Amino acid sequence: MGIRLVDLRTRAMLSRAKAARRAGLNPSTIYLLETGRSRPTAETLLRLADLYGGDPRAIILPAYRGRKVAGHE
Repeated sequence: MGIRLVDLRTRAMLSRAKAARRAGLNPSTIYLLETGRSRPTAETLLRLADLYGGDPRAIILPAYRGRKVAGHE
């Protein structure tokens, strides 16, 4: 999931600090999530999904691109 978060952030052309500010999170939270040292709470996941304009499942399920994934309907 960390790699996916880095990808989403860089595609949005945001620094960690700017992403954190826009999502209402601490920059260290962004760092810990992107490096795999922490897992997001449901609230944090929703904030990140809002920030990156996507479905939370697209962050946690790499194969999800707006379609159903077997076992994750």
